[in-house]
Amino acid sequence: MDDGPWTVYTSPIVLSTDAVHTVTYRSTDRALNIEEDKSLTVKLDKTPPTVTYTGAKETYGILETVDITCTAADNLSGVATTTCQNISGPAYDFDPAGNTFSATATDVAGNAGQASSVTFKLVVIYADLCTLSRRFVTRPGGVPAVAMCAVLEAAKRADELGNATAKAAAINAYVMQVNAAVISRSLTPARAAILKKLAAAL
Repeated sequence: MDDGPWTVYTSPIVLSTDAVHTVTYRSTDRALNIEEDKSLTVKLDKTPPTVTYTGAKETYGILETVDITCTAADNLSGVATTTCQNISGPAYDFDPAGNTFSATATDVAGNAGQASSVTFKLVVIYADLCTLSRRFVTRPGGVPAVAMCAVLEAAKRADELGNATAKAAAINAYVMQVNAAVISRSLTPARAAILKKLAAAL
């Protein structure tokens, strides 16, 4: 280092801004002998990390795929711990009524970031549930998916006419067909639970 201006310090040096600070120092004795320059790097981080969700939509159709990325970031000391996780999978696996996910992060300096969250819900329509029924019913010999689609179409017509009683009866018939498909082993119990959950949201 050159012999530029130096500051004589008689009290502690105060570093108050978030940054990577490099302090260069040396001492001079009474005989004016100057020691070799030394330096100290100080990372000052008072800013909490951030948690960001990207790729989210407010609503998803049941045949869509949810693909939301969660990112925890801290540009100073770095992220020490986080509950941030990506959210992905077929939309029909999620709750039609609404889904909320949240995450937090703490940086190496111990700053805890404010929790961030993402919320979305599903839109269930008759045609999509018919398509999903056809996709899920994989074995012949039981209740065919075409029969399930027929009662869903009846429920749709009743819904359009404002006939709540007929709609409820048709959806109930659909649920009975789903249960029968499980008994005949043309539909797995896990997939049956999905179909019934979605039917309840119509």
